[in-house]
Amino acid sequence: MLDLDTRFELMGVTLYRDADQRDVFFYLPQNPTIPRDRAGLMFDLMLYEKGGQAQDLQTGGFLTLAVATGLGALEQPLLRELRRQYGSQARLVSIPFTEGSVRLAGLDTGVAPINPDGSGPPASDPGPTGLRLVEKVFGTAVPNLDGDNRAVFSLQLSEEGAAFFADLLEQGRAARPLIAIYDLKYTGLLEVESLRIEIDYARVYDFLRTRLGFNAIVVAGEIDNIVEELRDNQSIRIDDTVRSLELSTPEALAQRQTRIDALVKELATGAFFAPSLKLGDPSVNESEVFAAPASDGSVGLFRQGMPAAIGQAIGQAISSREMAGPTDINTPPPEPGEGTPPPAANSQVAAQSSAMGHPRATFTMRRLQQRELRKVVYDLSRTTAMQRSTGPQNPLLFMGSEREIRSRIHKISLNHPFFARLRIDVDAGGTDFAAEGIRAMTVRLRYGRRPDGQPRESADFILDSADDRASFVFARDPGAGMGYEYQLTLHYLPGFGLGDTRQTLTGPWTPTEARQLSLHPSMLARRQPITLALPRAVPPDLAEVRASVTYSDPDGLIQDSRSFVLLPGQPGVTVHVRLADANDSVRIAAEAIFADGRSLALPEQIRPDPQGLRPTDLVLMPVPGRPAAQFSVMLSDPLDELRSVLVDYEVRQNGSLVGSGGIEVTEPLQAMPVQVILPTAEPRPEVRLRERRIFASGGIETLPWRVLSDTLQVVGVPAGDVMEVTLRYVGPPLATLGVVGLLVNLSYTAQDADPEFAQTANLFVEGSEPARWLVRLKQRGERRFSYQTVVLLQTGEQRELPPVTTDASLVLLRVATP
Repeated sequence: MLDLDTRFELMGVTLYRDADQRDVFFYLPQNPTIPRDRAGLMFDLMLYEKGGQAQDLQTGGFLTLAVATGLGALEQPLLRELRRQYGSQARLVSIPFTEGSVRLAGLDTGVAPINPDGSGPPASDPGPTGLRLVEKVFGTAVPNLDGDNRAVFSLQLSEEGAAFFADLLEQGRAARPLIAIYDLKYTGLLEVESLRIEIDYARVYDFLRTRLGFNAIVVAGEIDNIVEELRDNQSIRIDDTVRSLELSTPEALAQRQTRIDALVKELATGAFFAPSLKLGDPSVNESEVFAAPASDGSVGLFRQGMPAAIGQAIGQAISSREMAGPTDINTPPPEPGEGTPPPAANSQVAAQSSAMGHPRATFTMRRLQQRELRKVVYDLSRTTAMQRSTGPQNPLLFMGSEREIRSRIHKISLNHPFFARLRIDVDAGGTDFAAEGIRAMTVRLRYGRRPDGQPRESADFILDSADDRASFVFARDPGAGMGYEYQLTLHYLPGFGLGDTRQTLTGPWTPTEARQLSLHPSMLARRQPITLALPRAVPPDLAEVRASVTYSDPDGLIQDSRSFVLLPGQPGVTVHVRLADANDSVRIAAEAIFADGRSLALPEQIRPDPQGLRPTDLVLMPVPGRPAAQFSVMLSDPLDELRSVLVDYEVRQNGSLVGSGGIEVTEPLQAMPVQVILPTAEPRPEVRLRERRIFASGGIETLPWRVLSDTLQVVGVPAGDVMEVTLRYVGPPLATLGVVGLLVNLSYTAQDADPEFAQTANLFVEGSEPARWLVRLKQRGERRFSYQTVVLLQTGEQRELPPVTTDASLVLLRVATP
């Protein structure tokens, strides 16, 4: 894969090196041009005309050309220069693109629209003499994405377009009438993180030897300051580069710097310091603390605590000496009373340890050999694959000698003996093979006659995809003219479609003079897709519709039918019918199945419609609704008194019971529909309902049967509205008045004295806490109620106050002072 970090230019060409094979060089494509082959420039302008009667006049042309982005004549000089600079093994290859396209644009004649998307009326100015040149995209193509990225275009020209190109090319060599625009994408490796740490061992060694000396005890905290000074005096250099957006945020950069600092400290500690004995250990002789450096055994134990990645990096850079790394560099000192007990107060080591904060890790400077005093570079980088794009574009220069340009212009008279060959182009005509139910089409051609009566020229070709095409060239037969014959054979998939079951269907020999023979199965057979569908509005109790499609053959030679099930709310189904004869048809019979198991036969339909009034490709099957008694039940429970209501219903027609049942209603204010199918639409049925109210307290109340008078019946506890009455005592504490409390008797009666709304309540008020009463109103405006207060004295006596009638929702109670 190419290395995006190695981009450079040589002789005007942008090059990349391969990430693994350094002698391989990839080049970016050059500006598109018209390539050459042995025949010269790869373009041809073909002009044709055919005279005769006015309606037979034919004029126009074709322009075929190739575009490419290769190096051309620059390839060999560039390769020689590469090998001169990079060695004789250097190789030059094109970039392997992952995807790409190229479009061809130019000029055409016409009237320009007023909107950018081509919509709207034409511009008012049609140009001089009624001719206006407009930009036109002739087509797009996918190049071969390798080598010279070649793409081929074939343009059909109108009479004006053919004249434009012919006159332009005949006038000179530097014509640029077309523009090729490429859009190519490729993938390469890019170094998104680059971290280089350079340590000058000689300078660091001299610095430490001058500042610390040998055998001096150093704690982890001092190493942080030493490393910072070494970075300031350039003994340790860090070069860090980031080319990734996710690593460029302030938080990510801060975290990365922290990790780099820790890494540098570990590298410096392992390279220049060796672990020492812990200060203050009772088993350590003080003289040994300041004795020679630790033995190799201690170094080995220290190395065991170094991170594997750091140890490996150091080992690669300095493989000839022993390395060591700290095991507890950033560990903070222990809190008082924790960890190792401090040494005795009268010890010299104890005093030194106390001054250093009782460190748990100490070190001494290592002795380095002369061969170790050199610069060492640690390279820690990360590379990832990135996608890039390039878009070479260029006006196509039809450059060549006058003779060569003229040789690419072909003027052809369709009435002239110039046609010594007869060329026939055959394609599949955009056939959707899966939709047509065929696996292949075979076309046979024959042209001319030999003395024995056999065809002079013949050919055949198999088409099995929409992109298949072929060209045939026959030698001209002076006696046959421009006509030839073709025969089409269709190869059907097994079991496809309804009706004609033949898997191979061969048509007659058909004469034609078409140079472009676009074949389609409809030229030989008739396939009719018919969609069976239900309308959007169907009866609510419709379960499904069962449809049967039967092939109708007047001769009775074909017996075939298919069955389908249509569900409400689901898309229709499509049946493909292969009609063997123009007089054949299909009959669609359907039956509607309802939720109660009953069925209804739907009218039969014929396609094609004999009267020609209905579309051939659609059969809509409306399902008429059945006569039914329909109503809804809704629960009213304003005071949350009910658990549910059982509603029994009876439907009678002509005095006879035609349906009954019951439903349980539990959710308030939600209508539950009920439907009972009737034998006939007339007369109007009678519906009776009965309620059985089940209260939350466990009680059951059964109401008498009543005749339904509306399509929506409200059941449960009726209420036009709910009023909340608040009773509040105002005045001095009741105890100071010799009163135990107040008993309030409330009553509500509707204006029409409807017993359903007769409500009473007895509330006890004994202090400042209010009492509340919820009342069901028959009408929102009927809010008047009455109450009477009974004062309960501490002596046991009762004093009734006069009754009060009001419609206020707040009632203030007072007791007269004795």
